[in-house]
Amino acid sequence: MNEEPFGPVTIPNRFGTLDAAISEANRLPFGLAAYGCTRSDAVAHRLPVEVKAGR
Repeated sequence: MNEEPFGPVTIPNRFGTLDAAISEANRLPFGLAAYGCTRSDAVAHRLPVEVKAGR
């Protein structure tokens, strides 16, 4: 997961903390899109603010 593949690919990962997930999502300069699955409203509001994708 160090290069952006050509084509739609989904690689699910679990993380122990939200900070770890955000850090991993922002680790590389690639990212046309990002997705997060959660049942928490707080997490759902924080992810689009802190994850740098689609910019």
